Amino acid sequence: MGISNVKPSDSEEVITSREYRSELMQDQRKRRHKTFACMVQRVISTSSKTLLIDTIPSDIFLIILQFLTPDIPTLLAISPKWHVKVYETLDTAFNSIETQFAIIHSNLLCFKKSFTDFTRMTVSDKKGIRIDRVIVAEVLPYLNGKTLKIRYNYRQAHCNYYQRAEFKLDCASQSKNIIWVHRDECKFHGEDNKRAFTQQIPLVNIKTNIEIAVNWYNLSGNVRLDLIQWQTPTIQDTKEILKNLQLAPKFPRGPQNDSDGITKKLYLYNVSRHCELELSQTEWYDAKYYLKPSQVYTYDFFYPFLRLISSEFAGVDVTVSKNTYKAEKVGIVPDSIARIGILVEIMPKDEEITQEVKRMGLVYDRHRPVELKVGDTFVIYISRGG
Repeated sequence: MGISNVKPSDSEEVITSREYRSELMQDQRKRRHKTFACMVQRVISTSSKTLLIDTIPSDIFLIILQFLTPDIPTLLAISPKWHVKVYETLDTAFNSIETQFAIIHSNLLCFKKSFTDFTRMTVSDKKGIRIDRVIVAEVLPYLNGKTLKIRYNYRQAHCNYYQRAEFKLDCASQSKNIIWVHRDECKFHGEDNKRAFTQQIPLVNIKTNIEIAVNWYNLSGNVRLDLIQWQTPTIQDTKEILKNLQLAPKFPRGPQNDSDGITKKLYLYNVSRHCELELSQTEWYDAKYYLKPSQVYTYDFFYPFLRLISSEFAGVDVTVSKNTYKAEKVGIVPDSIARIGILVEIMPKDEEITQEVKRMGLVYDRHRPVELKVGDTFVIYISRGG
């Protein structure tokens, strides 16, 4: 069962400091939202004054933005008028794409809102930004017990062929969520900022909001907005998927070159939903029974927001741990970014939460914060070695 922590290991001073930093982070976020609202209000109140930028039609301004896409963050900082003009132009440009999404998925997802997201990114030694139009939608009851695949075709401006982006999620009706992340601290795998990643195919509760990112710009260039085409979604019964795979073991070993198709499909099914450490370890041990006592540690840095329930260990050459927490206190978990590279926030039971659905094939997508409700379970897997 692992180490059971009933009482937190930190002192009262540390816990109080953690609560203060959480409140400070929430206040900073509120001030940013208030500043943006005031800026928009200022532009609206002075809209009677016509400037040169006001005379540029939205379609022409979009062409300008397509030539200056990497510099859009700079354009946003010119003045409040420019800031609002850029966002309004992007809103107009994505209207038809969002309308098409809402119509095709009308009986499955309820379109709620959308926004433009800017993310700094680095690939090898190349730095830049990615710009996405993020669609927020609510999962409707029809999808209970089903697996949904959302997909669209797109074409980059410099290519003459189409590519496909796919998103997949399992839908269920349950009172509490279980969300896991995996942080790889093995030195021979490189640093990679030691950022944890979440599961590829999330389990989403009915009436929960999801976020799907439609990419417009990345290090490869722009995507042609007029050529983005949503495809008919595919729906499968989640239980039938396993039944078709002959109900093989929950955590099968990785397939070999001579493995049959069923074995490979089942492995892909599990590795997309469960942490790979669960698939590679046959048994988890309590700390006092673990073969390497010197490698045992307590990962308790998140109380009073997350209470550590248990810690279990496994592995020989590489030490891996499974740390299970229960969400107890509403607020931002201040040490989550420093410890696992992901912002974690605890929400009240009666409030909506939003889950990111990553594009298939990506270990990391937009690094969206993990939202939990009070009472949810949060599991952190950690690999250490090298």
